[in-house]
Amino acid sequence: MTGPEQMLHAILPYLAHLPESKRAEAVSHLSGVAQSAVLLAGARGLDPKLAALAGWLHDVYSYATGIRLMHDVSGAECARVIIERHGWCSESEAQAVCRAIMHHSNKDQIDGPYEELLKDADILARLLANPAHPFSTPKLHRIRSMMQQLGLTFDPVAKTTLSSAAPAALPLAPAARHQALLPIRGDMADARFVEMIRYWPEPEAPQRLIGQWGAAFVYHLCMTCNRPLPIRAPGVSLRFSCVAAWVEYARIHGLLRTSGQPHPGDIVILNLQSPADHMGVFLGPSQNKWETAEGNLDGLNVSGLGLRDPSHEVFGFFHGPGGL
Repeated sequence: MTGPEQMLHAILPYLAHLPESKRAEAVSHLSGVAQSAVLLAGARGLDPKLAALAGWLHDVYSYATGIRLMHDVSGAECARVIIERHGWCSESEAQAVCRAIMHHSNKDQIDGPYEELLKDADILARLLANPAHPFSTPKLHRIRSMMQQLGLTFDPVAKTTLSSAAPAALPLAPAARHQALLPIRGDMADARFVEMIRYWPEPEAPQRLIGQWGAAFVYHLCMTCNRPLPIRAPGVSLRFSCVAAWVEYARIHGLLRTSGQPHPGDIVILNLQSPADHMGVFLGPSQNKWETAEGNLDGLNVSGLGLRDPSHEVFGFFHGPGGL
């Protein structure tokens, strides 16, 4: 049986870089959700082990990276890696846990039993931590349903503030040019590089990405231009920190083009030393070539502008998330 000590030991490396107060907040919330999930699992006839796993792992990605945007889908990918490393459950059980994490932010819709369990546990833990915490209407409905199921009476506080609209997508091409010309250096001494790779939660990720960050550069551009993607898209076998994931994503969605002229802001997959081994953002035509903004330009571990010959250096191109 996986206990709190094993779970805490597994997630602490993901939180080691946080200030002590933030780390304590993370552990308090994750353990609180896990405990609430076990309680609700008992009331609903669900597996308490899977409930505890979902609770402990659901926000590790968010705390590790500081990123809330699409943290549920990225969090499921982070949890998958942790579960596989420690062998805590079967593949089908791991999938159930990851599905619960992937959907736990969708409090206003109904999903499967473990998804619903984690959503409710997340709300219940926040209620127990602060009974005066205000909740939105969908969460109020969930709290009242839980109180009825548990035979309790409690009148939660309703939230009165309106949520803000999602920010508009920004053009990729000018942002790509700016970032490429900074330049960013693939070194942990460069704060811009540290910012660029913060999406990848594993403690060993920086060392793995140094010298191989062309795809991570493009991912960072998409995120900073309000064109969010999870670190690994559903149905894609790899993370967006590698070029092959972008190719697979484009093919799955019918986006990849291998002929014609891209538009500024399109994502370009390149053939440099082998097919589809690098990528960048198309800026425009120049001297019968394509000007691109790239991270790890020519393997030199620095960002910059490239001039690529479409006759033999281009594998394909496609519109990124959110269009141009």
